Amino acid sequence: SNYLCCICKENGLHYFQTSNLINSNKKKLKLDNTPVSFNISNIENLDICSSNLILNISSNLSPNYKINLNLDTNKYEVIKQNKIKGYNSNNYSEKLLIVKDKLCITCLYRKDKFKKNMKCLLNGYGAYGTDEEPYFDSKIISLLDRGFIYCTAHIRGGGYHGDSWYKQGKLLKKMNTFKDFVACTEYLLKNNYTSKEKLAIWGRSAGGLLIGAVLNMKPELYKLAILGVPFVDLITTMSDSSIPLTTEEFNEWGNPKQKKYRDYMEKYDPILNIDLKKDYPNIFIYSNIEDSLVQYKEPLKYYQKIKEAEVFKQNKKSLDMFINLKYGHVQSSKRYESLNEYGVYYSVIIDKLS
Repeated sequence: SNYLCCICKENGLHYFQTSNLINSNKKKLKLDNTPVSFNISNIENLDICSSNLILNISSNLSPNYKINLNLDTNKYEVIKQNKIKGYNSNNYSEKLLIVKDKLCITCLYRKDKFKKNMKCLLNGYGAYGTDEEPYFDSKIISLLDRGFIYCTAHIRGGGYHGDSWYKQGKLLKKMNTFKDFVACTEYLLKNNYTSKEKLAIWGRSAGGLLIGAVLNMKPELYKLAILGVPFVDLITTMSDSSIPLTTEEFNEWGNPKQKKYRDYMEKYDPILNIDLKKDYPNIFIYSNIEDSLVQYKEPLKYYQKIKEAEVFKQNKKSLDMFINLKYGHVQSSKRYESLNEYGVYYSVIIDKLS
């Protein structure tokens, strides 16, 4: 009742701040230097007169934990810590790599396997102002244990640096998203974090559009590209107002019925810009038959066109597509089925980068 509690962000990093409404004093919650994200649990904080607040905290390399924060003293105690048998977060580390200006990459790795020229999985999204908040994904650890570095590109179109960062990568500025991803790639290569023969990239949904556009721009930089439920037939989809979400997404991509937007979208639409003579890398595409957000026929159409590229017809590179016959856009919600799915995707990565 006496405090205003805010989750804030500065230079891409989250922090938690309380403001005393009586004396106007402001305090920041001091944790360690590891990037974290916060979530205020509603059901655990129903007593608005309490001077305590329950917070859920996530980070990239530590299982989620819950704290009880005393708002009067700004001190806290850990009241619940998720644990994973056999996992020790001290064996792993993360770096924030500054590519240029505000453009940066979060890099995760296992300490005893860190060296130059590692196998690398670089992922990106860059749309809708989505913020790549720190969160613990136990599946990633299996790659780190195999000597991979796992990188996330914080590119324009996403929300890593707030609303202005988002606006610099949408509508008639969308090309900035793809240029940023290429810049992140070139940074990793130039600084010997990885090499072209050891680099895989991954994006799903709007991130699949990102990967598709980047492959048309710089296919020679990568060994493998994974496109998950990819939005790769941009103009066709955005021209059909009967498809769910199309009209409300005019604010994100533009309305192709307006010439200035159509002309711009034609510059990066993945399926329109396929060049059958380019040296594309190995490509793995997956989709779901019940997906109403990115209908399976869209990535299938992309697959049918790009498979005519000379590099695939001559069997110099592999091109595979998998359509799951029972899921929607976000894959399985069942724990073990979801793990099996990622086992397939990770096996492709491990195989192609071996």
